[in-house]
Amino acid sequence: MSNKVVPALKIATKDLVYSSESDEPFEVFEWKDDEGPLTRERLLRFGGHAPNTPVEKVSLAKFFASLTKEEHWHGDKEKATAKQYQSLLAVINEHLIEPQVFRVGEVEIAVYVVGKAEEGAWVGVKTTAVET
Repeated sequence: MSNKVVPALKIATKDLVYSSESDEPFEVFEWKDDEGPLTRERLLRFGGHAPNTPVEKVSLAKFFASLTKEEHWHGDKEKATAKQYQSLLAVINEHLIEPQVFRVGEVEIAVYVVGKAEEGAWVGVKTTAVET
């Protein structure tokens, strides 16, 4: 297990859900691998997806932009959720090298926020976005 980042990600995602057409939890993952960059093919293999599954790369900033923004019309719950996303983003930026976001699939989309840990493993969080 990647010493610092996995526990930090578990704390940052505790009780956090990603809202799309459904509310889905986050799960922390670790893919042990020292073979080089995270290619589309390797991402699909690590995630257990079929080789022809669509993959879209999204910038970290774009993915987190609306999630971390506190709006004047937010109630206490929405403000707390935005703060939790701010904390998650801080953990990702502090512990992962070159974090990236990948959306895999259609309709029920696996969302991976992944980067390289100091120890060499690919580490991150995964959730699901439902978009019909």
